Amino acid sequence: MAGTCKLFQEMLNDPEVWTTVSVDKYQWHEDWYGFDEGKIVEFLQKCKEHNNPEIIYREAIQDFFVKNDDEAPKNPRVAAMAGHKEASYLVGLLGLLNPNEGKEDAMEFLCHLSKTKKLNRQACRDSIIN
Repeated sequence: MAGTCKLFQEMLNDPEVWTTVSVDKYQWHEDWYGFDEGKIVEFLQKCKEHNNPEIIYREAIQDFFVKNDDEAPKNPRVAAMAGHKEASYLVGLLGLLNPNEGKEDAMEFLCHLSKTKKLNRQACRDSIIN
């Protein structure tokens, strides 16, 4: 569509589109796709280049739970600051478990979610488990 319509071409080049587009229906990580699924990988990489909060969150979860990266606890915070609600929930819980990292900051994330009524605890738990 971008090849035939100037409006779609402009939208395709708008960073805001790549930052806010939903990637929920795609698999967990771009590395899980085979060579024949190049368009999906290209789409996920473009989202990553524009700091899509869901992509940041997915990588943070993988780094935290799979890779045991020393910097991993900081990564969910980046996604939370970008507005990702599951990341905010995770940062809040981890902050309460480790008060040295800032209990007040953790409570701020959780209270913000509670005030905006965007917190579905079960959905957040399911997201982390998946």
